[in-house]
Amino acid sequence: MLRAAIRFLVLACVALAVRYATPAAAQTPSIIGTLRRAGGFGLIAWGGSTLSELVSAAGTQGCTLSAV
Repeated sequence: MLRAAIRFLVLACVALAVRYATPAAAQTPSIIGTLRRAGGFGLIAWGGSTLSELVSAAGTQGCTLSAV
């Protein structure tokens, strides 16, 4: 009897999780931090995917990458 109740609760929780689960929203690749346009060094976090997208995102902010 106890096993049946536990089984029911587990299945009910799984069913609710599946029913109300929503897919994760796709995030736009972005640079987090400050790029130094006049030279020097900067430390950033890249929330994107490919290296070419990083170069492109830096270019839109007026920065040309010299090293990654």
